[in-house]
This record gives sequence, C-alpha cells and structure tokens, in this order.
Amino acid sequence: MARDIHDTLAQGFTGVIMQLEAAKGATKQGNLAEAANRIERASDLARSSLGELKQFGIDVVVASAGNMKTGGPEKTAAALARVASGMTTEQRALYGQTFGTFTAALNGMQNSGLDSASAARRVIELAEQVPAPIRAAVGQDSEEILKLVHEKSDAELDALRLQLVGLK
Repeated sequence: MARDIHDTLAQGFTGVIMQLEAAKGATKQGNLAEAANRIERASDLARSSLGELKQFGIDVVVASAGNMKTGGPEKTAAALARVASGMTTEQRALYGQTFGTFTAALNGMQNSGLDSASAARRVIELAEQVPAPIRAAVGQDSEEILKLVHEKSDAELDALRLQLVGLK
C-alpha cells in the first residue's frame, strides 16, 4: 500500500512540476495566456492527485487561509513604514499619496483577520468532516475571494484587486 501511495504522489508531483516548468517557459516568452493555462493544469493535477489518495483512506484538505492575526500585520506595517520613510522627496511627490492609500488599505485588511485560535478551530472542523472537502476556506475574506475567483473574469478580478488595496 505504501508503494501505491508513493507512486500516486510521485506521478502527481511529476505532472505538477512539468506544468509549472512549462508555465515558467511560457512566461519567459511573454505568452501569459499559455502560462495561466499551464498553472491551471498544474492545479487540476494536484487536486486530482489529492483525490486519488481517498482510495487509501487519506483525506487531504487544502485550506485557503484568509488574513490572520499572527504578528505578521505588525511586521508588514513596519516594513511599509520603512519603505515610506526611505522615499526621496521626488518619490514622495510621485507615489506618496498612492502608497499611503495602499498602506492604509493593506494594514486595515490584515488587522481585521482571524485570530489563531479561531483559525485552528476551523481547520480542525474541516479535518473532522466526513468526507473531508478537497478545498475549503478559513476566514470570511478567504471565502469571499474563492467565490469571486469562480464568478468573475480576469479583468474584473484585476479591477477588484486595485479596489481592494485602495488604488481605484
């Protein structure tokens, strides 16, 4: 059984690596549509491989975490403050207002995240589901993002990203 599990994982990882290498090549050639296609195929292969593990009694849940309060927000805020304070007068004139808007939006998002205990409870809850879901969100913001990814076009998602960080 161990050999079968090993073979399943090895085949899956090999396919994922091949698709990601192809995506890297397409990106270097400037063919972003092909790169996106290859990344999607890699994602599909990974999901399929995880699904194949169910026959061995192994349920794997891919939990997409949203913003979390783990000390990271303070580090990010400090790093952004260092970038802002390192700007020249010209850079501040060109980018200061936009960078300030971006910084405020990003810091606000990170400070509104889940605390570690709530995130851990959600992960345990997901792991105890029978059958376990292949993909699940941890946090309201993550749930909303996953929903939008399935409903919106790439152009709409780009506009939402800009809006999300206060740049539109």
